[in-house]
Amino acid sequence: MKETSPQWFESLFERGNALANLQRYADAIPCYLEVLDFAPTHVHAQNNLGVMFAELKRYPEAIRHYQQAISIQPDYADAHYNLANAFKVNHATTNALNHYRLAILYQPNFASAYNNQAICLMQTGEMHRAIESFDAALRLSPHMASAHNGLGLALSHIGRPNDAMMCYDRALQLDSELAEAHYNRGLCSLLLGDLSSTACSETAKACMSFCPKGQCVSRHSTSIVL
Repeated sequence: MKETSPQWFESLFERGNALANLQRYADAIPCYLEVLDFAPTHVHAQNNLGVMFAELKRYPEAIRHYQQAISIQPDYADAHYNLANAFKVNHATTNALNHYRLAILYQPNFASAYNNQAICLMQTGEMHRAIESFDAALRLSPHMASAHNGLGLALSHIGRPNDAMMCYDRALQLDSELAEAHYNRGLCSLLLGDLSSTACSETAKACMSFCPKGQCVSRHSTSIVL
């Protein structure tokens, strides 16, 4: 007969976490499932199981477990955030925005939720709202290089390339290997009329770093990646 004490649940849950931290996602799944067999309302096991499935790109299963976690604890900000990310990957932008909003509602200092919400807003063409959301992310986490890059991209879209350049520069100060920022900065330089070999080289190098086989090269030569 299997042990079913709370201590056993937590030991199994921690084993799942340890395997997840080793990126052994498939091995972690049985640990969380076994916890849920005996404690189906273990909200963190539901959420973490969703994360494992998402890491394995098994998004329908991930979504189901995030939703189960939320049904157990409706104000679980991390589960709303993870669910939003899963919807975002699957291009369900409206659903993603709804759950980023709820993640922020229940955890107002959730910088990553503001950042990812801003990306979705850009995808729907709501640039000014995206800028507000990037600004909120940066107030909470001033050293988030991806948010500086995203803000630069949004500013570029509304015709503020000089401000965008400052954002890209800040992003690269924080993370010199952020290929998207190198690419966006190089392209912004070209759009500002800097046709120097340095600007062209910076853009080309970033393209190779971000997509070594050229997958990110768009049919539209002025596309900027995020």
